[in-house]
Amino acid sequence: MVSKSTESLSMCKNESQGLCNKNVHNLMLVMGASESYNYKGWLFQRQFIFHWNSVPGDHTDRLKNFLVSKYNIEWVKYASVVKFGDFIRMSTNNNYLTIFRYCKDKARLTIDYKKIDAFYLEPKGDRLCVYQNYPIFEGDECRQYLHEYVPLHLPQIVYVLRHILQKTIFGEAQSIKILDIGSGPATVPLAFCKLKEDSFKSRNFKITTVEASKTFNNLIKNFKYLNQNKHIEIVDILECDITNFMYKPALKSGVDWIIMANSLSAISKDISRYSGEDVAKVLNKFIYYYIIYNKKINYNNKLLMTIIEGSSTTYFNSEDYLNSIEKIGFTDLKIVSIVHKDNQSINADWIKNCIFYKTKYNLCKPVVITVSLLVGLKK
Repeated sequence: MVSKSTESLSMCKNESQGLCNKNVHNLMLVMGASESYNYKGWLFQRQFIFHWNSVPGDHTDRLKNFLVSKYNIEWVKYASVVKFGDFIRMSTNNNYLTIFRYCKDKARLTIDYKKIDAFYLEPKGDRLCVYQNYPIFEGDECRQYLHEYVPLHLPQIVYVLRHILQKTIFGEAQSIKILDIGSGPATVPLAFCKLKEDSFKSRNFKITTVEASKTFNNLIKNFKYLNQNKHIEIVDILECDITNFMYKPALKSGVDWIIMANSLSAISKDISRYSGEDVAKVLNKFIYYYIIYNKKINYNNKLLMTIIEGSSTTYFNSEDYLNSIEKIGFTDLKIVSIVHKDNQSINADWIKNCIFYKTKYNLCKPVVITVSLLVGLKK
């Protein structure tokens, strides 16, 4: 259902410079962005959990109560608690969990060999405070994402799309079918809408979105119904998680181009060893079984795969993975060639003139870490 948030707003100040446009502005508005939106001032409103120094000790019960409430694991009430080095371990005869401080400001929760969550550590005086981060957005946080992250991600993604579309990778094809994995609130389609007309070269882009969040999918539906850019069309909206192969809705069309923008961390949060090799296995399995095996590959039995990330390493070090992606490779997929690769900070201070950009920062210089691969099936 299309959002009712359609109150009139003035256009962004940078519209006259061609850096914003009415279509994107109106789409952001109808998707829930609002000049008067009561945002929290920081996307991750971190919940304090416990003091690292006080477990075992005064905060043991506090930590146990959090784990019972958040993860519904009753056994921790009766668990013994020990700390050795950078590990906190809770265990009974049949169960155990660990909280591992793997760098100075981050820790990882593992329950019965499965990585469940990530924590942020911040020193305050003589105490080390442990907070929960929230990698999954739902409800009002999705609209907050429109204010605090989408304007930051748009120039990052636009920068990469411009470079790819300047190349001749798709030959004379006039219709390009895209699978947008981890679409969020249609961030990639919004970025396409910010491109100038000459970037499209008369091509049409048919986009299938893959997104696990129900609220984000509702925002994608708003985009689908309100978008007026003739070059961009969302042809299907798939509500699924690519790490879970128990249920995958069928693809209705073939795929020429896979785009993953700022979504590697959504994969890494669900795998146990938290490594580039594990992420590669998930991508390989999804692309091979879901696209190639089901004969949904279009372009000469090859796919263009573009991965776009920023500099955050809270849940996964995407920079290390993308730098090593050729060496790590894929089990069933062959990397035919590197089409585009980049790692730099870009100047996007113009985005500050977007009335939807709600952050604490006085500058906008997003880091772009990206690689585009042409992949095919190994013989």
